[in-house]
Amino acid sequence: MKRSDRKKRSFKHGAGIAVIGEGPTEQYYLLSVQGLLSANVYPKVVKDGMDYLIARVEECIADGYDKIYCLIDMDNKSGQKEKAAYANFLRQYSGKQFKNRQTGGHTEVIVIENHPCLEIWFYYYFRLTTGLYSSYERVNPLKPELRKFLPEYEKRIEFFKKCGGLHQYLTSKGGSIETAVRNSKLSIAHHVDNPDGAFSEMCRLLESTDSHEAQ
Repeated sequence: MKRSDRKKRSFKHGAGIAVIGEGPTEQYYLLSVQGLLSANVYPKVVKDGMDYLIARVEECIADGYDKIYCLIDMDNKSGQKEKAAYANFLRQYSGKQFKNRQTGGHTEVIVIENHPCLEIWFYYYFRLTTGLYSSYERVNPLKPELRKFLPEYEKRIEFFKKCGGLHQYLTSKGGSIETAVRNSKLSIAHHVDNPDGAFSEMCRLLESTDSHEAQ
């Protein structure tokens, strides 16, 4: 669908922020932190793969969002085909601005990487790690380490629905979003010289939307 074919939407300046996640984990987490963000965040979910992600980005550009954040799990970008597709996506969208002819505004696309996956951000609610995790529960899994803090956690929609909100679940176990932001920043600094280590760029999303202190 072309951008010009989309129905015009109007957002107040600074309020139209779309966040595109690669799965339901991102969607349910974002819903759980809505009250902590001063901006209106609209969670979006892609089905699978770069083609769906690009389609979502194009839809959000046409809809006139001020910013589009793409939350990327790096554990599914290990194959040569996936790496090439992701590199092409970055060249096409990351850090670029797109003019919307209907709204007269511009949309900025910002990529937020989590390695190996969003669960590393959950881990950062408790402790910093830059370990060599390759996935959540397959090769070099993060799961056993995360379960030390979150023994009931399951990467399943059923759990997301019954846990009372992912952010609320994390804090009920003693975690802190302020700790997560601090650890996220430290992991990014470490990643510069250690590209294979775990890291999360979620602090960039939380700070850009002026997150309030968690209660």
